[in-house]
Amino acid sequence: MALKVDQLVYTSFSATGFKGLAGPQVPVHVQHSFVEAVVHQYWNAYSPPTVGFRSIYLHQLSLQECLFGWLYNDGIDEMGRDGVPYFLCYYLVQEISESDLNLIFDCLEHGPLTIVDRQQIPTALESVVIPESLQYAPTRAGVMVPFETRGRCHLQLEKHQCLDFCVPLEPQVKQTEASLEIEETESLTMEELALLSPVLEPTPSPQETTPRHKTLTNKIALLIGVSEYGTGLQALPGTLKNVEAIRGVLEHQEQGGFDEVKTLINPDPQTMAEAIESLFLDRKPEDMVLLYFSGYVSVLEPHDKIGLTTHLSRLGSNGNVVRSTVITADFVNDVMGDSRSQHQTLILDWCTDKGIPTLDAVRQNVKFAPQFQGEKRTILMSAASTQTAIIPPKSEGSDYTFYLVEGLKTGAADLNCDGEISLDEWHAYAQRKLIQASPALDPVISGARTVAKTVMASSPIHESKFKYRKQVEECSQEGKISIENRVVLDTLSNILGLDLDEASTIETEVLKPRREYYQKRQDYATAFTEAIRKDYPLTPDLSRQFNFLQRELGLTDADIVPVESELVRRLDILKEPGLIGKQSAQIQDQSAQTFVQRATQAVEKARHAVRPLSSRVKISTRHLLARCQRNMVQHPANILRKLQRLTPLKMTFLCLGLSVGTALLVVAVNQQQMANRKEQVKPELPKAENPLSRVR
Repeated sequence: MALKVDQLVYTSFSATGFKGLAGPQVPVHVQHSFVEAVVHQYWNAYSPPTVGFRSIYLHQLSLQECLFGWLYNDGIDEMGRDGVPYFLCYYLVQEISESDLNLIFDCLEHGPLTIVDRQQIPTALESVVIPESLQYAPTRAGVMVPFETRGRCHLQLEKHQCLDFCVPLEPQVKQTEASLEIEETESLTMEELALLSPVLEPTPSPQETTPRHKTLTNKIALLIGVSEYGTGLQALPGTLKNVEAIRGVLEHQEQGGFDEVKTLINPDPQTMAEAIESLFLDRKPEDMVLLYFSGYVSVLEPHDKIGLTTHLSRLGSNGNVVRSTVITADFVNDVMGDSRSQHQTLILDWCTDKGIPTLDAVRQNVKFAPQFQGEKRTILMSAASTQTAIIPPKSEGSDYTFYLVEGLKTGAADLNCDGEISLDEWHAYAQRKLIQASPALDPVISGARTVAKTVMASSPIHESKFKYRKQVEECSQEGKISIENRVVLDTLSNILGLDLDEASTIETEVLKPRREYYQKRQDYATAFTEAIRKDYPLTPDLSRQFNFLQRELGLTDADIVPVESELVRRLDILKEPGLIGKQSAQIQDQSAQTFVQRATQAVEKARHAVRPLSSRVKISTRHLLARCQRNMVQHPANILRKLQRLTPLKMTFLCLGLSVGTALLVVAVNQQQMANRKEQVKPELPKAENPLSRVR
């Protein structure tokens, strides 16, 4: 069934600047909601997205009012302002059915029917009819609605919940040397910008079998892992696991799809420098080059320069790594800067060579990202500075590399479900998972935005395991699966044909970070409990040790403060065992006294109610109530003692019984009084004369 909608627009017009327009049928409160809940929510004027960016959104104000539409970044306007948003919104006034929702999804993917020219403000925005068959030429491209978004919205629709989502899509840049040489567009005119802007490619159909990332001529990677060191540096066996794991996914043709992957284990400085130089030498502009390093990072004093350690790296007499045994960041920058490749990626999964400092040491805070900045490159780092690069990889490998591998291997790093995994999506997936397990860590990505959008691999968006994984992520936001979500997942697994083991494996992988987080909090709580049992408050030295433990576990103050507060409260209770009993007794005494007061008031009301009666029942009832009242006044202690023996359930039944009895008594009194009044004023009707007697 076709849908009739009204239009709203928000953008920068050449005559007036930024302005919002709405059709004549759109209420004022809807116009305000459009600006507050859509425009301000999905557009950051201080950090606008890339030129050519587009997204779709749907926001229900109520079950009867719905806003949905498109957002485009139109670049620079006529006044020279950068990042001009173009919001086109449709307003639907009716309760959405399943077929209506599917038509809205198809319309968002197809694109808008109309467009408003920013050069001239229209006199009015007319209503638009969305045809059921969608036989129209869209004025702009739409965005594919992910599978899990469709499923979640249909579930919310069944539960009569308001829908709200936004699906962004960054532009896909054509991989040509000419387009990637341009880094800044502030000085370009509108005509030049239109010619040099990335061409938006259509959303790939399910029938496409050749992923677009194959347009890159070659994909070459060098993976370096350093596990053995000289004097003063602890071995890192987990780095070998890192290199082996990431090599597997990069070489796999259906995952990373790299043409050449080389590994370098425990090299000396000369071998490592030559391998890095050879990796970037004689490359074509369309080649993708990836350098991965796992090991210690060293701060070269006094200028706080960064160096990548080698097999010969060791601590000198001054406690710092010997400078001649490391590869400096300046060398890596020079080699990458001289390369012709326009798609350079540097992945650094590292930890600091200082480890956890002693109690009296003051840790340096050296930022890593600024030392590797440059054109044509993207840097992915497991830690942003020496303050957070303190956790060495475990024997089975580091968490950051583990989630990078998982993102490519399962396709889970395809966050927008468009069938492709870009570099920024790859890092964003690993970052999200890592922070779920260790909130204090800060993996970062930096570098050229165009390179960050380079497609790393394709994702299996049409496979059952991929669809089930995305649904599990939606149903386990807090690290747990609720009963209602369990029903949804079990039904979906049956529909997708997954057996119990496959579904359980996927759920375990998705829930792994949050379970690790809860285990870390439990470990911290156990250690803190043992410490405060022996001595509380903690000594300064012991407090600093717990600070180090907190950092090693990757927990923030917000994670541990509630734990410590609860444990200290329990300690106070253990020191004064009768505290809870006293509090409970006081509460019970107050409840009993309140009950006695209310019962006394009820009895008094009942005595007044039975006074008009003049039968034996009246006399007996009045004596009974007087006796109850006298006992409550003269022997309150006995009554309180008996009431304290009652359980809350028995107390409830007693109050209910008294209330019902009093009510019935009042009703009976009222009925008796009414009967007495009727007897007193009952008139005598005259006897009617038989009308037939007159006829006789």
